[in-house]
Order: sequence, then structure tokens, then C-alpha cells
Amino acid sequence: MDIAVVSPAAAGAHRHLFFQGPPLVLSRSVALSPYTPRLASVVAPLAPSLYAAAAAADGPLLVDVTLRYIVSLSLALAVVNMAPVAKLDGEAAWGLFLGGVLRGARPGTLRRLHGAVVAGGTALLVANLGVAALALAPS
Repeated sequence: MDIAVVSPAAAGAHRHLFFQGPPLVLSRSVALSPYTPRLASVVAPLAPSLYAAAAAADGPLLVDVTLRYIVSLSLALAVVNMAPVAKLDGEAAWGLFLGGVLRGARPGTLRRLHGAVVAGGTALLVANLGVAALALAPS
């Protein structure tokens, strides 16, 4: 395995490191610490209590976790919205899917199949919400 690491001092750089080799080796050998602002020496004297509060609260980590929760919640809501459940977008999407796949089917058959799947999806969603409510209820 051919690995080359060029020292920042040798390259004339202050904060840069050049790595030439397999990315897996780099990902397994590098560890990152929590964010430390570059302007700490400028901000700390101007507003010491604000800087200390942000550092104690682990500001960038808090923002990172908050954004991850927002993205996770958004994706979960998108998946639930596309489920074949009555009054959600998945009901219309399921109808379009059936119409495209079963072009030669009779309209009555399509309506019955569409209604059965939407009723089943709605029943599953209601059952899921009921089980979750029972699990969260204090005993």
C-alpha cells in the first residue's frame, strides 16, 4: 500500500495536510474533536459570558443534532404522507399507480382494489397510532 503524508510545514502551509492513499485508511485513522471557533481570542474578551455560554452549551453540536432531528422528522412525515391512507397524498399516488399498471382493467375493479388498499393502509396507520399511544400511556 502506497501512502504519502506531506507535512504542513514542508508544504509551506499553516493548516493544510495532504494525504495520498486509500480513503479507508484516512477515515480509520483520523478523529475529529468538537468545533473550536477560530475567533475565540477575539470574541472571548468582547463578550466573555456569551462566549462561555456558547462553549458550555456545545453550540455547533447542538445545531448539528437539531438539524439531524429536523431532517429525520421531515423524511418520516414524507414517508407517512405517501402511504396509501385516506386523505393523504399516497391515496392519489396509489390511484395513479394502479391506473398505470392495470391499464386494461375494468374501472369497477380498479375502484374496488383502490378502496381496499386505502382502507387497509388507513387501518394499519390507525392501529400503529393506537399501539404507540398505549405504549406511551403511563401505567
